[in-house]
Amino acid sequence: MTSGFLLLSRRFIKIISLIVMLVPVPAFAQNNDGPWTVTRTGNGCRPKSPITVIIKDGEFSGSYSGGTGRHQIKGAVAGDGSFAFTAKSPRDRVEFQGNLAAGTGKWKARNCNGTLKIYPQ
Repeated sequence: MTSGFLLLSRRFIKIISLIVMLVPVPAFAQNNDGPWTVTRTGNGCRPKSPITVIIKDGEFSGSYSGGTGRHQIKGAVAGDGSFAFTAKSPRDRVEFQGNLAAGTGKWKARNCNGTLKIYPQ
């Protein structure tokens, strides 16, 4: 009886292991590479133009021109889809954070802040 139980237990473990390996990974944890558009709404500041960021191998890059000059973008995406990146110019720093799966987040600069939406192009 004990050997039969062990044999069934081993088969059960093998089956569960196979199922776990076959479960698909959520889309946001897979390849996010490519251009993404970020739209922002703000409190206490003028309307913001959409910006394009590039994700490659889990890293954000790119640049855009803002009221305080050219901003360089650097940041990262975690496996769960959460992200954080900064956009720096010689006179300003803007911080962005959110979640790719939700497509939403927050941003803040020195004199204003707000919410964002992010989506692939």
